[in-house]
Parts: sequence; structure tokens; C-alpha cells
Amino acid sequence: MIDPTSRPAFAASLARNITRRELNQARGILAVLGVLGIGTGMVLLGDLQHKIGALEAGTAALDRGLIHQVKILTYAGIGVSVVYLVCAFLVSRAPVVATVSGLVLFIATILAQAVIEPAQLIGPIGFGVRLAVLIALISAVRFARIYQRQRAETGNVSDADEPVDRRQLGPALAAVGALVVAGVVGGVLYVRSRGQAPGGKVRDRHNRVVELSSLWRDRRALVLFYAGFDRESDQLAEVNAHLNEFDATVIAISFDSPSRMEALHDKLGLGFELYSDRVFQVIPAWGVPFVIANTTSSATFVVETGGVISHKQIGEHPPLAELIRLTHR
Repeated sequence: MIDPTSRPAFAASLARNITRRELNQARGILAVLGVLGIGTGMVLLGDLQHKIGALEAGTAALDRGLIHQVKILTYAGIGVSVVYLVCAFLVSRAPVVATVSGLVLFIATILAQAVIEPAQLIGPIGFGVRLAVLIALISAVRFARIYQRQRAETGNVSDADEPVDRRQLGPALAAVGALVVAGVVGGVLYVRSRGQAPGGKVRDRHNRVVELSSLWRDRRALVLFYAGFDRESDQLAEVNAHLNEFDATVIAISFDSPSRMEALHDKLGLGFELYSDRVFQVIPAWGVPFVIANTTSSATFVVETGGVISHKQIGEHPPLAELIRLTHR
């Protein structure tokens, strides 16, 4: 039988244990977020360097500005992950500062992902994990405040510690807020840096004028520029054979004449349209360079609904499997 006089002490001990458990859980979540973020960032940087090396070894032109922006965002992600680790380390020393900073930073990360790559937030796994982490961090903030009061009431810390923690809270939240603003602004600039597809007027195989921007008004488009349809007819046939696997409208453009396109279209039995930029008004506007006179490089673009370019590659087209994957992002 439990002594009634011991019940308050038992309840207080139980509350302390629950509080410590919640804070330990928060420490673990913040540490995992930090370690995963740093690891992912390092892998992305290594993969980016590998792809740059492969492109430099070939004939493809590199978009240095875009590469630089991707690197900046990756380094920013690693920096945020380091802040997660610092918050995990400070959970015991400054629980309110650490948990609030971690919570604000996590919300900022979700907002940045919503701006940069909203598809990552869609799906039961991605959404469910983020929701669970968010709930756990919100709970940790509440228990951190309880823990802070318990420390002051029991005299485990000096009276000066509580005010010091509060004094630290303002600058910490200001720093995290600055990261939030920088992340969201950086994400917006990154999306804008991808740019809007230039569009332009081309002619179809029936010699009718077509405005390219009308082709991705309602659906994602895979825009393939060719140096000449005849010389790359094998790839056209390969794309056509797997046309149903693309989650996009396939658009092929070259300088070939409409009459030549008509003959090739009939010969291959293509299920997508070929377009002609006979006077080279559209192809250069997309940043596709000339290799020699009247001959341009190949290029691949994925244009999202509305006109934002989500993928750009100047040079040899990716393999078929990669082309299909790009349209399912």
C-alpha cells in the first residue's frame, strides 16, 4: 500500500522522468536531423561534382550559374544541419532555446521545401514523418518550459540561470528567424533561377505556326532539341516506342524543314509532334549553342505546367530511362 504522504513526491518524480524522456527524444530527433542533413548534403555535393566532371569530359555546355546556386543551397542545407546538432547539444543546458530554435528551424525547412520542391511533401510517408517530427518538437518545447521551471524551483541551478536563458532566447530566435528568411528567399531565387521557358513561334510539319508556350499550359512538357531529325531518327523511334511511359507532352524541335519532318513523321509513325525552327529564332533563345554553321547542339528541357524550367541539359540527350524519370519528378 502506497503511503499517501509519498504520493506528491512520486508524482513529482514521475513528471520529471516524463519531462526528461521528452527532452531526450527531442535531442535524438534534432541529432538525427543534423546527421542526416549533413550526410545527404555531402552525398549531393559528391554526386554534383561527379556529374560536372562527366559533362566536362564530353561536349555538353555547363550552366555555371545554376551549378553555383545548387552548391550554395546545398551548403546552406549543411549549415542548417549543423545548427540542428548544436540545438541537440544544448537541450540539457538551455532547453527552451534549443527546442524552440529546433522547432522554428524545422518549420523553415518545410517552407523551403514547399517552395523549392513541393513534390517532396506529397505522399503518406513524407508527410507522415514530417508531421510526427513536428508534433514531437512542439511537445518538446512545452516540456522544456516545464523542465526550466523545475530547475529553478528545486534550486538545481542558480537564480541567474533562468534570466540568462531568457536573454539567450531573443538572439537565438533572431538568428533562426534570419535563417528562415534566407532559406525562403533563397528557395524563391532558386526557383526563379530555373527561369521561365522562352517559348517562341515554330512551325509544325504542316507548316502551321505554333506558339510553344501553349504546349505546356495544361501539362508538363519534355522539350528535345535536335541537331537534325534524320541523324537522330533512332532516338526519336525509341522515344516513340515508350511514349506512354512519359508523364509529359513530348516536343521535338530542329531546323529541319516542315516537308522533311512530315516525311520522317510518317516513316517512323510518331505519336508526338515535330517542330521546325528554320530561321533559328527559337533555338538560340533557349540557350542552345551552335556547334558549326547551321548546326546546333542537342538539348533537353523539362518544362512544368505554367512554364517553369525544372531541368536543363545542353548537349547529348540523357538515356531513355533518365528521360522518362525526369518527367515523373
